[in-house]
Amino acid sequence: MRSLICVFFLIAAHSANSQDFRWEVGAQLVRLDLDSIGESAGGAGGRVSYFVNRLLTLEAEANRYFEDPSGNFGHTQFLAGVRSGYRIGPFGAFVKARPGFVQLGGGAAARNPGRENHFAVDIGGAITIGQRRTGMRIDAGDTLIFWGSQPFATALPRPVSRHNRQLSVRFVIRF
Repeated sequence: MRSLICVFFLIAAHSANSQDFRWEVGAQLVRLDLDSIGESAGGAGGRVSYFVNRLLTLEAEANRYFEDPSGNFGHTQFLAGVRSGYRIGPFGAFVKARPGFVQLGGGAAARNPGRENHFAVDIGGAITIGQRRTGMRIDAGDTLIFWGSQPFATALPRPVSRHNRQLSVRFVIRF
């Protein structure tokens, strides 16, 4: 753990002397409303971004949604794609498009064996605020999940794909 902290401070010290930041890492709290399976899950995750230029950023994000005491939720999400927008001073506004997948966990996976992994696309926007090296980012998006043609083992009918609201708050460091 101490070595990880030392590496973090070395990167931060190097970044303070750099004029152009190429990388951004962040940790976030996230909420995903899975209307299609009747769950609303909260979780945490991380993200890494590479600034291609002032307008285009490549990014990858992984989230783990917490399992509740009754065994529901426990999903994992991975998304990777592009973010584009502009920053003026400490503020920025961006749009994002990131394909990936959602892996069901907990009770939903137990009731539907063999149907845990599903393709997903997150489309939405983000706003950022912060200093040059650190900041906060708030994302809102529509995560479209392609569930397939087989119904889930629940009492509710399921569509082939479904829109799901996703909201996250991140703290970021640029280097």
